[in-house]
Amino acid sequence: MPYIRIVGLAALAVSAAACTRTHLSRSHGQSYRAAFAHQARPVSKMTGPVAGLDSQEAIIVSETYRRGFAHKDTENKEAPILLVAPPTQSTGYEPQLAPSVPKAR
Repeated sequence: MPYIRIVGLAALAVSAAACTRTHLSRSHGQSYRAAFAHQARPVSKMTGPVAGLDSQEAIIVSETYRRGFAHKDTENKEAPILLVAPPTQSTGYEPQLAPSVPKAR
C-alpha cells in the first residue's frame, strides 16, 4: 500500500511541474496571437448614441401608437388571415390566356 501512495504522489508532483510556464520561451504562441489578431473583427468605437430602431422596438412603438387612438374599452384584435387555395385542374376551370400565347399540345 505505501508503494501506491508514493507512486501517486510522484505522479502528482510531475504533473504539477508540467503545468507551470517556466519551460516556455517568451515567444511561445506569438505566431498564433498574430494570426488570430488579423482574423479578429475590428472593434469600432461608439462616438454617440445609436440612431434608428431595431425591428422589436419598431413593433412596440407602432402598437403603442395604435392603442393610443383606440377607445379604452376596446381590445386590440388582429384581423383574421384568410388563405385561398388556387383552383385545381379537376374543377374544369381554365384561365383565359392572351391570344399571343400558343396553345398547349
